[in-house]
Amino acid sequence: MSIHVRSKRGHLYLDHYEPGQPRRWEALDLHLGLDPATNKEAWRLADAIRLKREMQELARREGILDPIAGKMTLVAFARSIEVSELKRSTITVSLPFLERHFKDMRLLSIDAKAAERYRDFLITDSGLAPGTGHIYFQALKTLLTRAARDKLITSNPALVVRGIKVPDSSKVALTAADVAALASRPLAGLPGAEVCRAFLFACSTGLRVSDLRALTWRAIERLPTPRISIVQTKTGHAVQVPLNASAWRLIDDKGIHKPGELVFNLEGAEGSSFFFFRRWEKLAGIEKHLSWHVARHTFAVQSLEAGTDVYTVSKLLGHSSVTQTQTYARATDSMRQKAVDSLPEVSMAKKA
Repeated sequence: MSIHVRSKRGHLYLDHYEPGQPRRWEALDLHLGLDPATNKEAWRLADAIRLKREMQELARREGILDPIAGKMTLVAFARSIEVSELKRSTITVSLPFLERHFKDMRLLSIDAKAAERYRDFLITDSGLAPGTGHIYFQALKTLLTRAARDKLITSNPALVVRGIKVPDSSKVALTAADVAALASRPLAGLPGAEVCRAFLFACSTGLRVSDLRALTWRAIERLPTPRISIVQTKTGHAVQVPLNASAWRLIDDKGIHKPGELVFNLEGAEGSSFFFFRRWEKLAGIEKHLSWHVARHTFAVQSLEAGTDVYTVSKLLGHSSVTQTQTYARATDSMRQKAVDSLPEVSMAKKA
């Protein structure tokens, strides 16, 4: 294989040639102009890139680690995949969480412990539902598998790390009594009190934490009856959710806020909601573990238990299909079975 620097119409590029293979051209974003010194520097940079590509090709042929790309960060590698993907993948949608956690960590520095820390971050500090966290952790495994395939790392260290367990929906939905207990014992001070207020609001609206954080007063329609009109941050779906009396009491500001102001100030709780929830559970005497998605589950399950049809609940949650909402319907079935099983046993006496 040969690699040469070529110029055409003032642009420099690499000409990759291998016998029996289609010729490949690589644009370098280097340009030639009227200044000889600038042109000389452009040719020098192009030749340096050519040498790097030759080293990478040699490494690929010999089956050894790429000496250049192996030094890139995990986030940079994920971004390169994001650019090359023709459609959104789990890697591209999980990129904000990879950036937030791994920052500038190099691919070669990621081991099983680093993968475990990312898994724990998705469980406790990301604000994601367990199911979404499971998908995003699988995206990391896919990303590292691709890196190993491309000879950027020797093997995928995340393969030995246990994934995120997705609990049954019936285990994480609160009862009306649970919600009442939490409402009666909110945390004091900020940002704990604001976390409690936003969580209870989500129990009455089904909003995700991403939408709670982005919710402004512009999205609140007061007349003729209060409701929310938003475009969901995660899905891009437009949803309208009427506000019941409980939800409205939590946010009623008597019209003092400007349209662009946030309804909930959760900035101080970024990455630490887990600790506020654990304190709140203990204070209210709740045995179930709280998370932002538990509030969404609670809204869905309680709506279905109240007799709302699955289609309507699906629209309120912003689901793309009723199939997603049927997860909550299965949860209500299990609750009904539990209620029936809790009835006292009655045995009919046999005739003598």
